[in-house]
Amino acid sequence: MPNLLIQTIQRNKQIESIANLYKNKSILDHINNYIKAIFFIEYNRRVCQTKPTITNERSTTCFPPSTTTSDDADLNDTIRTEEKYLKEMLSQKEVDIIRRSTITIVQVSLDSQMHPGDLRKTPNESFSPDKHICTIFGPQLRCDHGDIVLVFKRKVMLHPDANFCLQSEDAFLNGNAFMQRPWMKDSGSFHGRMKQLQEAKLHCSIVGHDYAAAADLMATIGLRDKTMNVDLNAIMKHLKSINSNTTFEGHLPDFIPLDYIGEVYIPKNLFQSLSSPAQMAARSIFGDSLRITNHE
Repeated sequence: MPNLLIQTIQRNKQIESIANLYKNKSILDHINNYIKAIFFIEYNRRVCQTKPTITNERSTTCFPPSTTTSDDADLNDTIRTEEKYLKEMLSQKEVDIIRRSTITIVQVSLDSQMHPGDLRKTPNESFSPDKHICTIFGPQLRCDHGDIVLVFKRKVMLHPDANFCLQSEDAFLNGNAFMQRPWMKDSGSFHGRMKQLQEAKLHCSIVGHDYAAAADLMATIGLRDKTMNVDLNAIMKHLKSINSNTTFEGHLPDFIPLDYIGEVYIPKNLFQSLSSPAQMAARSIFGDSLRITNHE
């Protein structure tokens, strides 16, 4: 987790904008060293002094700080050294932004990791064979999937650990996927259906994935409407009229770099219920991509 959080901080829009102003490798190295030292001071204090925990079926074991990073004295020396250098090369405001953004993101991220009970698991999580996050790969028309909506950029589907399926995992396991596709023989067993689900997954980097997905979609619509004349308008109408779980299901890796996120929608009342550091972190991380809406 430390490396992923450090990468998240380095990709913060405010910090990136500062780094892009200078584009000097030496300055960038000092910024990164400054971020890492601040991060591990907070990490040692907030995480590695806690008891071992298990989050999302993964064991997170904390060792004494001396076995994982330099001790706090060395880290504080590094912070002072790097800060002195950066103040000579950057403005005071820029150094403050880097320090404040780093501390805020670390605190909010570690708070969520240390209180996993606050996170709800999806129904599929109890038997999912992998550690992907299930997403709607198309129009999301359901209102019972939570209050915060993340819209990912298209390039996320080119991530090597991402894929999508013709229909949801639920649809394969309860047999509905086969009822809508008589050309697919139902194995009838849990393990057989799980195998068929894995075999039905497509990846956007594979040539022909779009033709395979389009052919299945056209065949499914054509079978339902008893027609061979399925055009784009018919497909758009179909996607807007069905349960979102009966269309393509995207599977994303459980750790996703923030630059894959295009927009974040959150109700105003929910955003205002967050702590001040959490609100500050959200605005700092997502910038103009954060959409605070007036609906509840």
